[in-house]
Amino acid sequence: MRPLPLLATAGLTGRWIEAIQRRVPDYKANRSGSPTPTPNPSVFWAHCALGIPAIAYEPGDEIDRALLAQIAAGAAEEMMKLLISLKDDATSR
Repeated sequence: MRPLPLLATAGLTGRWIEAIQRRVPDYKANRSGSPTPTPNPSVFWAHCALGIPAIAYEPGDEIDRALLAQIAAGAAEEMMKLLISLKDDATSR
Protein backbone atom coordinates (compact mmCIF):
# COMPACT_ATOMS: atom_id res chain seq x y z
CA MET A 1 0.00 0.00 0.00
CA ARG A 2 1.33 3.43 -0.93
CA PRO A 3 1.55 6.17 1.71
CA LEU A 4 -1.26 8.70 1.79
CA PRO A 5 -0.49 11.98 0.05
CA LEU A 6 0.14 14.86 2.44
CA LEU A 7 -3.01 16.56 1.21
CA ALA A 8 -5.06 13.65 2.59
CA THR A 9 -3.69 14.33 6.08
CA ALA A 10 -4.20 18.11 5.96
CA GLY A 11 -6.14 19.23 9.00
CA LEU A 12 -5.68 15.91 10.78
CA THR A 13 -4.27 17.46 13.95
CA GLY A 14 -7.10 19.97 14.22
CA ARG A 15 -9.74 17.28 13.67
CA TRP A 16 -8.04 15.08 16.27
CA ILE A 17 -7.98 17.85 18.89
CA GLU A 18 -11.64 18.66 18.20
CA ALA A 19 -12.54 14.98 18.64
CA ILE A 20 -10.65 14.82 21.94
CA GLN A 21 -12.41 17.98 23.10
CA ARG A 22 -15.85 16.56 22.22
CA ARG A 23 -15.03 13.31 23.98
CA VAL A 24 -13.59 14.90 27.15
CA PRO A 25 -15.24 18.33 27.48
CA ASP A 26 -13.70 18.93 30.94
CA TYR A 27 -10.24 18.97 29.33
CA LYS A 28 -8.99 21.93 27.32
CA ALA A 29 -6.92 20.50 24.49
CA ASN A 30 -4.31 22.85 23.07
CA ARG A 31 -2.18 22.87 20.00
CA SER A 32 1.13 24.64 20.06
CA GLY A 33 4.23 24.78 17.99
CA SER A 34 7.62 26.25 18.48
CA PRO A 35 9.32 28.74 16.18
CA THR A 36 12.56 26.91 16.98
CA PRO A 37 11.43 23.33 17.53
CA THR A 38 13.68 20.88 19.25
CA PRO A 39 13.07 17.68 17.36
CA ASN A 40 11.57 14.82 19.29
CA PRO A 41 13.69 11.91 18.04
CA SER A 42 10.84 9.62 16.95
CA VAL A 43 8.70 12.40 15.49
CA PHE A 44 11.68 13.94 13.69
CA TRP A 45 12.78 10.55 12.36
CA ALA A 46 9.31 9.63 11.08
CA HIS A 47 8.91 12.96 9.34
CA CYS A 48 12.36 13.02 7.76
CA ALA A 49 12.93 9.33 7.01
CA LEU A 50 9.43 8.45 5.88
CA GLY A 51 8.22 11.84 4.67
CA ILE A 52 5.04 11.55 6.73
CA PRO A 53 3.27 13.95 9.07
CA ALA A 54 4.22 13.35 12.69
CA ILE A 55 2.91 14.61 16.01
CA ALA A 56 3.96 14.48 19.66
CA TYR A 57 1.21 14.12 22.26
CA GLU A 58 2.05 15.75 25.61
CA PRO A 59 -0.89 16.05 28.02
CA GLY A 60 0.95 17.79 30.87
CA ASP A 61 2.24 16.78 34.28
CA GLU A 62 -0.37 18.57 36.40
CA ILE A 63 -3.41 16.64 35.08
CA ASP A 64 -5.35 14.45 37.51
CA ARG A 65 -4.39 10.83 36.81
CA ALA A 66 -7.99 9.62 36.40
CA LEU A 67 -8.68 12.39 33.88
CA LEU A 68 -5.35 11.64 32.17
CA ALA A 69 -6.37 8.00 31.68
CA GLN A 70 -9.66 9.14 30.13
CA ILE A 71 -7.90 11.65 27.85
CA ALA A 72 -5.22 9.20 26.75
CA ALA A 73 -7.70 6.44 25.91
CA GLY A 74 -9.95 8.89 24.07
CA ALA A 75 -7.05 10.46 22.18
CA ALA A 76 -5.79 7.05 21.04
CA GLU A 77 -9.23 5.88 19.92
CA GLU A 78 -10.00 9.12 18.09
CA MET A 79 -6.65 9.04 16.27
CA MET A 80 -7.30 5.46 15.18
CA LYS A 81 -10.75 6.46 13.87
CA LEU A 82 -9.23 9.32 11.88
CA LEU A 83 -6.46 7.15 10.43
CA ILE A 84 -8.89 4.38 9.47
CA SER A 85 -11.14 6.92 7.75
CA LEU A 86 -8.13 8.20 5.77
CA LYS A 87 -7.24 4.65 4.77
CA ASP A 88 -10.82 3.91 3.77
CA ASP A 89 -11.01 7.12 1.72
CA ALA A 90 -7.73 6.28 -0.04
CA THR A 91 -8.76 2.73 -0.93
CA SER A 92 -12.17 3.79 -2.24
CA ARG A 93 -10.55 5.98 -4.91
